[in-house]
Amino acid sequence: TLRIRHAGGREINLEGDTSKPPGYRWRRVRMVDLVEERTGWRFDKRPLQQVKPELIEQFRHKGQKATFDVGARPVPTSPAPRDMPILGYTPAEQLVEVYEKLIEPTLIDPTFVTHVPSVIIPLARENREDPYFADVYELAINGVEISPGYSELNDPDKQREHFAHQVGDKEEQHRVDEDFLTALKYGMPPAGGMGLGVDRLMMMFTGAQSIRDVILFPLMRPEGPHA
Repeated sequence: TLRIRHAGGREINLEGDTSKPPGYRWRRVRMVDLVEERTGWRFDKRPLQQVKPELIEQFRHKGQKATFDVGARPVPTSPAPRDMPILGYTPAEQLVEVYEKLIEPTLIDPTFVTHVPSVIIPLARENREDPYFADVYELAINGVEISPGYSELNDPDKQREHFAHQVGDKEEQHRVDEDFLTALKYGMPPAGGMGLGVDRLMMMFTGAQSIRDVILFPLMRPEGPHA
């Protein structure tokens, strides 16, 4: 069992048989390699590729939770809408969809997942060896993402192009921050950053089932007859 000991002396046991010898290093693996390792699906950048039919059917399964056996342990996942256009997704979206639905919930050991498609994270710098992917990592522990991080893109022309082709968050599409692009034109040194999901860490430490239980100031529903 993966054990975490905090300053108060309490030892927290996480899921899975993940005992490791002293000096064990957290795994680092490319997203495409991890997906192929767990599902057998070899990623292809060509737009005519198809996700394995059996995965598509289970994604579209409705009415009960689907279970996927991806080589580590069966993983219950929320059903996707029946009209989810898996085959109509871009290759990048298919890759991330399979990773988030099938793989991430199985990553009990701390794992750095790298090389996310650039169109998913438009603010990240493209990888020098393969510009299709970005210099990004996602740290997953106990089946959830704890810390994303990436090298910042500081080329204003590339940044505008990324905004135009963004396929990640649909609500953020077509929102071009002109002030940000102007600032990049004045010059931005190489930079990088990461975010730490403190609330998700607290869920692990306390055993909370809902993130609302550990957020200091959770969003409350308004009072009244329409609440």
